[in-house]
Amino acid sequence: MTDFILHPNRDDIRNNCIAFIESLGHTKAWRVSVKEHVRDRSIEANNGYWGYVLTPAAEQLGYESVELLHKFICMEIFGVKKVAFAGKVYDVPVRTTTTPTKLDKREFSDFTERAAALLTAQGVVLPARDHWFTGT
Repeated sequence: MTDFILHPNRDDIRNNCIAFIESLGHTKAWRVSVKEHVRDRSIEANNGYWGYVLTPAAEQLGYESVELLHKFICMEIFGVKKVAFAGKVYDVPVRTTTTPTKLDKREFSDFTERAAALLTAQGVVLPARDHWFTGT
């Protein structure tokens, strides 16, 4: 699979994309899709959420697992669905930050802000926000 990101004012990339499509063989069917490019969240933003939001919250709330707290936050923000396993029914989040699709940069920032608001409403004291997204 070949991906092209067509940036504004980059005719060279557009021309490369057109040339690539024109070079495809005529003996097969080809799928060509075009959608808006949205930047993924940064590693720094991900580290900010897990390190500066979840970790202090888990410590203050007495959770041994930040992953469990993350699951509960996803359930609170995205909702809950029932899943059966081994004859039992469990509540799981409708989605997480990576499933069914990875949240993009804006969506992840919004999620982190909502998670922080939820946690501070529970009495959690978080580090200053300027530490959360260093480098994003």
